[in-house]
Amino acid sequence: SDLLCFTFKSSMGASASFEIPVATPEEILAYLALEEDNALFDFQEPDDLSTLVEDLDGDKERSKGVKLCLKELDLDDVPKTITGLDKVISLDLSSNNFTLEKLLGIFSPSSQLLQLLLSNNGSLLMPPPTSPITFGFSASLLHLDISFCEVAPPTLSLVLESLSVLLKLDAESCSLEKIPAPLPTKLIALNLKDNEIAALPQSFPEELRELDLRENPVVDTTPHYKTAAAALCANLKVLDGFATQSVSADSKPVDLKDAVTRGDTLQDDTANLIAENEFDAAMQNNVDSTVVA
Repeated sequence: SDLLCFTFKSSMGASASFEIPVATPEEILAYLALEEDNALFDFQEPDDLSTLVEDLDGDKERSKGVKLCLKELDLDDVPKTITGLDKVISLDLSSNNFTLEKLLGIFSPSSQLLQLLLSNNGSLLMPPPTSPITFGFSASLLHLDISFCEVAPPTLSLVLESLSVLLKLDAESCSLEKIPAPLPTKLIALNLKDNEIAALPQSFPEELRELDLRENPVVDTTPHYKTAAAALCANLKVLDGFATQSVSADSKPVDLKDAVTRGDTLQDDTANLIAENEFDAAMQNNVDSTVVA
């Protein structure tokens, strides 16, 4: 397995390093989903922001990162009393009043931020920026959540272009009419539930394993939507909350990609319908599940 490595420096110049073994990208995202202390970070949800100065910057011997939860505090900027943000590897700013301009100035180029949660931040990515977007965490961020925010598609495209290693994007209920493009090439999980998306793109990132387009027009208007979506994702494991394979005691797994291939080979509406029906049957045998927590 690979090692996820971090080095933290205090304002006094002291530094500490730590590393944890990581087998898969899903495992990293599973760590980040936790809201309790674990091998990757200490979880902090302070009642008094003034105490964070000592917690983040005063510990010269810190051997783990910090997951900092500052949601629902009516903030439009990170308080200046908070220092040592380079030790934060997960930051939850949900349900505040942040804008893109404020976010650009928060993190230094040495940031090791892995997760940024920004849901319910109003006009977060409005309007389009007048200068190139460069985040301090561009080379480290793995998970971005901008759900329930007002988003200008050109701004979102610029943001995604800057996040070269992003693994997971949540953009639920953002009034998007198209699937964002270009999507980061390493993306494995994409949640675009409850938007206004009416068509599938020509392709998805090669490693995409989880796709959620529920409550979008595309689900109802695309012929054989499930097979069409899965045919664009060679490594898809979860579509709209359901596993793409079904295993039961009485039947062998239904491989959607094989079914799609059969339909494409025969070039026959009947074959396509069979593939769709096989997939529908598989769906009925599965409970709602996700690959990434």
